[in-house]
Amino acid sequence: MSYQDRHMISLSNSKLAEAATVTIHTGTVCPCKAVSQDGLTYDAQWHRDNPAPGDEECSGSLLIATTATATNIKAVFYPIGMGGSVLPKNLESLAPIGKIQKDDLFMIGTLNTDTNTFKDLSAINEAIDYITYRSNKYAPRDGQWIPGSVGQTFHLVRRN
Repeated sequence: MSYQDRHMISLSNSKLAEAATVTIHTGTVCPCKAVSQDGLTYDAQWHRDNPAPGDEECSGSLLIATTATATNIKAVFYPIGMGGSVLPKNLESLAPIGKIQKDDLFMIGTLNTDTNTFKDLSAINEAIDYITYRSNKYAPRDGQWIPGSVGQTFHLVRRN
């Protein structure tokens, strides 16, 4: 049995792990992405110059004709404040995480509760995908692998 399998079993049995839903959007890449200066961002000027018929504008998501897929997961969620002295204090260490708000969360583990297997969220897009936990939507940021590739951890930023 792999370490990842053991971690998934511990998540499924843990009283600390709670249910959530991951919503991932897929679709056709919008042409504005290819013409943007860095090739990664929304190009509003391209949309003004090339008006799309109907509702084909990506609206900043960089995807058109999107489909949303929801997956039930189980993970351990805890408030940022519980990190206490373990959280890095200098700005250089916080740079990859971004600005931390008091209602942000950390999430550890991603067990797909429908299949009881690991749910890989490494390709999640924080701009359009989200995690719903206790009726609140969170944008996943700064995903990291737990050493040994047993699972993942994320900084979750609450969306309004």
